[in-house]
Amino acid sequence: MSIKNLYLIITFLFISTTAFGQKYFNNNGGDNLWSNAANWSNGKPTALNAKVVINKGNPIVDENVTL
Repeated sequence: MSIKNLYLIITFLFISTTAFGQKYFNNNGGDNLWSNAANWSNGKPTALNAKVVINKGNPIVDENVTL
């Protein structure tokens, strides 16, 4: 395997982790509940290593989560 291929693989992994690992809380559901899927712009976080970005609202964590 060449260095160029290795760089391409590392770049792909970094981009996919960054792009798909972040979940955005936007409170579009209007109730500030963490458990309401409508409050998330790209799906409610389910992975243990998901990165959460709070764009608006004050989330109420109404279920067991690890922060």
